[in-house]
Amino acid sequence: MTTRMSVFLNIFGTALMIFGLIAYAKLAQAQTDFISLVQHQIEQQIRTAKKNQTFVCHSELICGIELVPGFYTGRGYKPAWIEAEGPRPLAGRLVALIHKADAEGLNPGVYHLASIKAIMSALRDETRDDMQSKVAMCADLDILLTDAYLFFGSHLLSGRVNPETIHTDWVVRAHRTDLMDSIERALVSQQIEKEFELLKPPHFAYTGLRDQLRVYRKIRDAGGWPQIPPGPSLRLGVQSKRVMALRSRLEITGDFIREPDQNSRDRVDADLMAAVQKFQRRHGLKPDGIAGKQTIAVMNISASERVRQIEINWQNLGRHYFPFKLRQDPGPKNALGRIKFMFPNKFAVYIHDTPHRALFNETIRNFSSGCIRAEEPIELAHQLLIHHPRWRPEQMQAAMQSRERQVIRLKQAVPVHLLYLTAWIDAQGRMQFRRDIYNRDPALDNALHEKAPRPTLLSKGLLINQKRVK
Repeated sequence: MTTRMSVFLNIFGTALMIFGLIAYAKLAQAQTDFISLVQHQIEQQIRTAKKNQTFVCHSELICGIELVPGFYTGRGYKPAWIEAEGPRPLAGRLVALIHKADAEGLNPGVYHLASIKAIMSALRDETRDDMQSKVAMCADLDILLTDAYLFFGSHLLSGRVNPETIHTDWVVRAHRTDLMDSIERALVSQQIEKEFELLKPPHFAYTGLRDQLRVYRKIRDAGGWPQIPPGPSLRLGVQSKRVMALRSRLEITGDFIREPDQNSRDRVDADLMAAVQKFQRRHGLKPDGIAGKQTIAVMNISASERVRQIEINWQNLGRHYFPFKLRQDPGPKNALGRIKFMFPNKFAVYIHDTPHRALFNETIRNFSSGCIRAEEPIELAHQLLIHHPRWRPEQMQAAMQSRERQVIRLKQAVPVHLLYLTAWIDAQGRMQFRRDIYNRDPALDNALHEKAPRPTLLSKGLLINQKRVK
């Protein structure tokens, strides 16, 4: 009896195992079939987009119309962000990164965020068992996530607006970073956060402005700073109720550190005068420590305007380079000085020495007729020729004293990046603001506020907007 029971149990256990394997195989087949259906749906949408030369998915315009089809064709149209159970965890991490786009001066809503979240929410609805609908939603979600990665990545890499479409006299070269390689690495390594960090400009100007944008947004959201009422200049020793507003204004931006016993002071003392000077230096004003009409006008520019100014100047940062060569012109009284640095460009712009040294002491220095004066030309030349044994500082000085024109060509090209900025971080990490003397900021501001024109993502990842802004 015991033996028969043992045999029965063994047979029963084997049967259960077989049934379990069959059930697992059916589940695996069902999962494979589901992914195949999503794959087929993606293929159909890609083929339709190629035929129509436009790509709309879930009522969203796909921006990477040249990249997205190639991405899916290269992987046999297999979904990148979807598995049998639904969106991969990596998809959720991409959505989290998009949510933080405003920390990079970008608008999260541009990257299909609302549609992506709506589809994800619908897929989590357990009452939805319509296979056809689920397949369509998963295909849409996969395409939207891919386009969001490429579109967001292109903005991190190159900025949201191409400067050449705003100012036709600018030249911007395409980045060598390939977004297709980036997205493939992210999918394989699962290190999507690392890939996005690699797309951001690596220099201090970018990270510094990003950090200051957070500071100024916090100030703006807290109500900004007080407006200083008009009146006579506030100079050392002056007593006025307006001094309290001045102290508060400078304290909010960190120019003035209030001492515990200074809460009720309405007189300009040495500490407050020093704070005014600090503010003036950060804004390109004459640092005389007097809060006069011009200084107060700059102090009364709102926190919201300063936030926008920082955001605008982010668009002027990037990693565009072009070769550089060095050349010298004779004559100490020449308007160009005794040395100039030539680099290839279509505007005939170059860097040069100047006999008018006093101009560097001015707070506003837009005196040149298009080229760039160098304050320390000898030091610049020394750095450029540091690997040329023949050209030491004493040899350069001797050559500059002669009347003979000499041309020195660099052995290795040096990258040159010319920027027009009205907000930046200086070498000490201080926030600097300047007046927009060439009135370039409004055009860029308007472009950033406009609904984005149809863009094209080129094969190397540079975003080009088709519409020009006058």
